[in-house]
Amino acid sequence: MDECWQLIARLVEETLRGEPLTEAYATAILRRIDRWAGAATPELSVARLPLLACQAVGGTLDRAVPVGAAWQMLHIAAKLFDDIEDGDANDPAADLNLATGVLTTVPLLLATLDAPLAEIQQLTQAAQRAVLVASAGQHADLLAARADAAAVDPERWLSIARAKSGALLGWAAWAGALVGGANAATLDHFRSYGEQLGVLLQIADDFVGIWRPEHISDLAARRLSLPVCYALSVVAPDERPALNSLLECAAAHDVPSQQAARQQLIDLGAQAYLAVTARVFQQHALAALREVDPASQMTQPLAALVEDLFPRLTPLNRT
Repeated sequence: MDECWQLIARLVEETLRGEPLTEAYATAILRRIDRWAGAATPELSVARLPLLACQAVGGTLDRAVPVGAAWQMLHIAAKLFDDIEDGDANDPAADLNLATGVLTTVPLLLATLDAPLAEIQQLTQAAQRAVLVASAGQHADLLAARADAAAVDPERWLSIARAKSGALLGWAAWAGALVGGANAATLDHFRSYGEQLGVLLQIADDFVGIWRPEHISDLAARRLSLPVCYALSVVAPDERPALNSLLECAAAHDVPSQQAARQQLIDLGAQAYLAVTARVFQQHALAALREVDPASQMTQPLAALVEDLFPRLTPLNRT
């Protein structure tokens, strides 16, 4: 675990030990941090977002640690809630209880910031608003997943992604820049960067969920997926029943149907659409950074976050 993770873990542990919690519950929360710190994933890099934003505007690492810790807790809680809602949690009841506690630590961690009370309140209220927007986005996602996928066009999917992921990452980048001393105009650019990055992550997740799943694919889980939304929006009307039938068979865990569905999505241009759309959001994110740092020196680690997602979006020519 590197220095920033050590500082974050120490602050979270100190905060938890200051509350009347059982040892088992505090340990369960701390283990979540250890699990994230030991995973070499894009999500691990995103977990550093407030720290990178703070440093990009000339702030020091120690100044950003409370915000970094709060963001880590937001990130973990969001992941736990998302897994529960998607049916991926091994122990939904325990994870729901853990996620609730993790989310509750956010204002406690922000309160440890060495800053005027007004700034702490500003950070806390902004975090609460971001959670509210993300929750509304998740609600829209759940409702859309129960409806006919053809009723959710790509623009609607992107709107949901902006709320679900963009609001939280927008807060993380904004908050890091705020404690780093950025002015109002700069803060707006960092928020925009985080929002674009949030949508980009959702696009990459949907690409991987169809064509490079680590466990159950999005096809088998019948998740609301951008490739499927796109394919259903462009398929010829007389071919839509056959595509819907293929998707139904794929959702029934029929492996040949899953392979055929992946290829059909490619043939309909879904992979190309995701790659192009991701590139658009990448360029918007980089443009926001250039407004802050035209020479791209201080913001280079943030630019690397959006660049590093593209190996996950490499188009495939076959299933």
